[in-house]
Amino acid sequence: MSTMAEASIYTGPWVDWSRGIIVGSTITLSARSASVLTAFLALFVTVVGSCLWRILSFLAHQCSASPDAKDGIYHQHQLVFRNTGSPFEATKSFTEIAWYWRKNVRRPWTRSLPLALFALVFLLAFGAASILTSLVTRAAGAQRLIVSDDCGYWSFDESATLEQRTLAMQYKDLNDTLVAAEYTRQCYDQNTSLNNKLRCGMYTTQSIPWSSGDTDCPFGPSICAVPQAFKMDTGLIDSHSDLGINAPHAGRVGFRKVTTCSPLTVKDEFVSVITSTGTDGLGVEGDRIRKYHYGAYLGAAVDTNTTYLYNQHAFIDGFGYEVNSLQVPLDTTNFLPIPELNPTDADLTIIFLAANAIKYNHPTSDPFFSANFYVDLGSYMGTNLSYFSADEYVSAMACADQYQYCNVEDNTLCTPLTGYQQAWTALGTSKLNLNDVQYTIASRIALSSRSLSTFHSISGRGASALRAQETIYDRVQQVPLPDHQWQIELANWFEISLAKLQHAVVEYAAPSVKTEDMPVGAYLQSPVDIVSKAMCSSQKVAFTGSTISFSVLGVAIILAVGGAIVLLHLVLEPLVGWMQRRFRWGEFRRARWIMDDKFQVQRMAFEEAAMGGEWTNLDGGVPVTAQGDVVFGGLGGVDLAAPRLGKEWADKKDEDVASEVATPPDFEESSTADMVHAAEGCPDQSTLRSQYQAYRKPMYQALPGQESSLAR
Repeated sequence: MSTMAEASIYTGPWVDWSRGIIVGSTITLSARSASVLTAFLALFVTVVGSCLWRILSFLAHQCSASPDAKDGIYHQHQLVFRNTGSPFEATKSFTEIAWYWRKNVRRPWTRSLPLALFALVFLLAFGAASILTSLVTRAAGAQRLIVSDDCGYWSFDESATLEQRTLAMQYKDLNDTLVAAEYTRQCYDQNTSLNNKLRCGMYTTQSIPWSSGDTDCPFGPSICAVPQAFKMDTGLIDSHSDLGINAPHAGRVGFRKVTTCSPLTVKDEFVSVITSTGTDGLGVEGDRIRKYHYGAYLGAAVDTNTTYLYNQHAFIDGFGYEVNSLQVPLDTTNFLPIPELNPTDADLTIIFLAANAIKYNHPTSDPFFSANFYVDLGSYMGTNLSYFSADEYVSAMACADQYQYCNVEDNTLCTPLTGYQQAWTALGTSKLNLNDVQYTIASRIALSSRSLSTFHSISGRGASALRAQETIYDRVQQVPLPDHQWQIELANWFEISLAKLQHAVVEYAAPSVKTEDMPVGAYLQSPVDIVSKAMCSSQKVAFTGSTISFSVLGVAIILAVGGAIVLLHLVLEPLVGWMQRRFRWGEFRRARWIMDDKFQVQRMAFEEAAMGGEWTNLDGGVPVTAQGDVVFGGLGGVDLAAPRLGKEWADKKDEDVASEVATPPDFEESSTADMVHAAEGCPDQSTLRSQYQAYRKPMYQALPGQESSLAR
């Protein structure tokens, strides 16, 4: 029987009440949807990082701005802060500035490298932040809600025959026990659970913790075979943290199971031996029949005073271990235990172990597996044929199972520690002060705990219920059993009951058998009230399937902080600029910010080169030419090895010089004397032209490759 027949992981928003409504707010998405959200968050963080870099660059530029004259490296630093939108590009630019200025200014490295390191650290920090957005999935935890088309309790049809209901009950009980036994073997044993992480990652807690220790025998002193009984106690199991029933603290209940066991005496008045007549239904004629008297079956067909019958002939028939158990609930009317085995506050389980033909290679002093009877058969061809045999035909042990429910809001409000039915009945009293949610959860646990007794961990499994059976080969016990093997067996049965509880709680939300596959005599009882229906989508499990959960708080923080940074980036520059103009505060900083803008730097370069004509929007983000469709800035005549603006400007200046030399100012209005004077004492026209060129040349130095134009 599978653990869950038809179940899926819930996708959508929900609250993991382990962390509270704020931190525990979670959204679970399919892998495809989660990849989209993850990519968006990474991209969003990248955009936020870019905006934050621009904010810091603006602040750095404004703090460094000065109305005084500065050297070239200072102005280039300011240009980097003003125009670089990437911390990587800024790192590269600051490093390059230090390198190229290393011979022209003092301390270029100490002035530039701190800025480069600042940009690099920022780059690494936000690169890591982009990657660490995945932490919002880790913050959401690895637990999910499970949902199914079917939900409810496994019930038995009253209209079916008693045999059908019995078979259906046995089918479910046996399969639940087998599932729990396998889970216990793999996940409760710390030596093996580390190697079975996938198998053990099903329930909200891998295993329910419990404690054990010696205690007084809960039965009559004359019947206990050991001085001290063995007690196993779960303590208070929390319905939310231990069983995964997702609910706020006010909707949780505590459940406790205590089991106390002791081997029993199988001598004297508790055992009698008869010889079968062959017609009594106990064996063939002459068989020795051992009767164990620990209680009476009322209305039994054979012997009302006998609890267990054993035919001694089985000792030589080649059988292996044989394990049988019987359950005696407090409210039973079919079995009457002897006074020594009649606890007034617990359900009773009696276990009988027959070793039969099992041979032991080593003596065993364990009170339940005692085997010290030496059978000396000598040896044959070097092989020792001798062995040890069980001291008794049958060993017996009794366990008292107790249950308790508590209101976790006040742990002093608890039912008495008593039998299963009595503890469940006590839930209905007003003593616990349970609200509707708590009562519904307690009822779910109560219905599940019906099969948590020691009897249900053993019944129907035969020798496979024993851990000692795992070291049997061809009816020979291969290893020496420790003196506390009986406690090992009890611990295993106790853990099986806890694993059955974990399985049963999950099965409410995700039945282990499809409705159409249920045996005759059983059906799924669906919940009818609102609270019980809500429980169908309130069961947590530890496996994730193909889903990813995000912390709503984490996503909200990323979006809120990131959105605030983006908004600040959008309003900071215009707001500071407005304040600088409005309050006359640091206007030179605003002027520096405008002049260092890449578009304004370009505009000023074109203006100085007399290109583009008149420009407008000189203090805005993007300057434009006043005249539309102006074409300028061609590369004709520009030295491509040392490109610079100025070809059009130089040509224009050359033309102006030639015009001035050809027609000096007021030449036509000059007097005749002046003309005579010029003719007699002044240089000729060619001489004047060369002198004027020599005078103008330092003012309008030609660019490389343009010397010929000025020489005209």
